[in-house]
Amino acid sequence: MATKTLDSAKNRYAYIPPSVQQSMSEHMQKTMPPHLKKYQQSGTFIPRHAEQELSQHLQKNLPGHLKQYADPYLQQHVVGPNTVRPTNTDTISSPQPTPSNSPYPSGSNFANTQPTSNPSSQSTPPNTPTGSGQYDFIMNPDKTPRGPMLSLGSTKQKILVVIVALISLIILYVVASNLLNSSANAQRDKLQQLAIAQTEILRVADEASKKISNKDLLNQATSTQMSVESSKVQVVNALSKRGKKIKDKDLKSVKIAENDKILSDGEQNGRLDETYKKLLEQQLLDYRQRLKSVHESGNKSEKEIASIADKQIDLLLGKKQASQ
Repeated sequence: MATKTLDSAKNRYAYIPPSVQQSMSEHMQKTMPPHLKKYQQSGTFIPRHAEQELSQHLQKNLPGHLKQYADPYLQQHVVGPNTVRPTNTDTISSPQPTPSNSPYPSGSNFANTQPTSNPSSQSTPPNTPTGSGQYDFIMNPDKTPRGPMLSLGSTKQKILVVIVALISLIILYVVASNLLNSSANAQRDKLQQLAIAQTEILRVADEASKKISNKDLLNQATSTQMSVESSKVQVVNALSKRGKKIKDKDLKSVKIAENDKILSDGEQNGRLDETYKKLLEQQLLDYRQRLKSVHESGNKSEKEIASIADKQIDLLLGKKQASQ
């Protein structure tokens, strides 16, 4: 009994922050069973069993960070205001402690020693900050303040991400530029080889026209020269647009000696016309393959040049077959 009295006195004078008092009051209004709410009315007698039931209800239903204030709040705001007890000696089994201004329980060696300063100053621990936010760590225990080092680390990470992104863009740009340059160089080479092939067709046709006797074959050689010469001008212009300027004398300097030998052998055997027909057909077929390669990787203008030249080859081969 003495221990319960001592605990009751301690709870009666324990310090409860105002914000906690408000939270406790709201919680009791919301969760307290109806048969216990009547004891919150002023002047209502609270039996021992009701006091215990109130305490058990608070300990069971309060959040963890408020449970430590359950008994002090009960003594100060429920039991304390309702200390009037019946005078029947059968109901009261033991005298109740009388509240005093002393923060120490009765019977203590310090009970008779009163502080000389204002009692209200003793209820507030020294160096305790004032203001509505001083007990936020109790009401919101899950909120952890962020220190400056976290934002600094975040800033470093952002800078690192930006640097990595810039490096990646530079690498992509270099790779793309190399691919584009490689593709452009390859197309220039194709156009240049096409122009060389056209020049060789013109050269062989010019040499054969001076010696062949078949009139239809001569007309075919003349038509071939006109068609290929027109296309050659367009191919040279396409090369110039790609930054490759080439002179006609440079194209004519590239000769295929094997073609000269074929014509020479045919002339010696008395079969020049037949030999040139076969040579011209082979030249036109090789010419067509080069046109196809230029068309596959060329731009719109180059594709059009290759398409027109390919259609003219069909006509030239048709004349050759008609002459046979």
